[in-house]
Amino acid sequence: MTPTVDLSIVIPFLDEAPNLSPLHAELVPVLDALGPRWEIIYVDDGSTDEGPAIAAALAASDPRVRLVSLARNYGQSTALVAGVEAARGQWIATLDGDGQNDPADLAVLWPVIESGEAQMVNATLRFVGSAGLVADRQYDAKPPQRRHGDRCRLLAQDLPTSSFLERSAIRGHASLPANAVEHARGDDR
Repeated sequence: MTPTVDLSIVIPFLDEAPNLSPLHAELVPVLDALGPRWEIIYVDDGSTDEGPAIAAALAASDPRVRLVSLARNYGQSTALVAGVEAARGQWIATLDGDGQNDPADLAVLWPVIESGEAQMVNATLRFVGSAGLVADRQYDAKPPQRRHGDRCRLLAQDLPTSSFLERSAIRGHASLPANAVEHARGDDR
C-alpha cells in the first residue's frame, strides 16, 4: 500500500550534479521541521553528468525520495509534468535543481497552505541590478476557484519558480509525450 503523503516536492534537473546533494541537505531539515508527511521527486531531464546517479543514491538512502528519469531532454515544462504525475501528495511544491530557490521559503509558504485559504501559493524571486544581486521575494496566495462550471487549468510552463499546488487544482494539465518516462525509482515503496 502506498503511504499517504501530504506534500510532494518536485525538482526537475538537467546536468546539476554539483547542486543536488547540497540542495537535498538543505531541503530535508526544512521538510522535517514543517511536520507534514513528505516526499521528494527528482526528475532527470536527460542529464549527461552524474546527476542521475546522485539522485538515485539519494532515493536509495531514503524511502521518501524518488527519481523519475526522462528518456531524453524534453525541457523543464515536461519534467515538471512528469514530476507532478508521479507525485502522491495532496500538495505539490516545485523547486529548481540548480539551488536558486531557497528551501527555507517553503516554511514561509506552508502555513498559508495549512490555513486552508488557498489552492495555490507561490513565491517569485527577482534579481535586480547589474553590480550585484538583490533578492526581492514575493509571496502570493490564490484562493480556491469557485466559478460554477469552470475548471482550473494549469500548465507546467505557467508555474512560478517556487509553488505549492493543491492536487485538486490540477486538472487538464499537459500530457507527457509517449515513452517520455524512461524509468522511475522508488515507486515500489
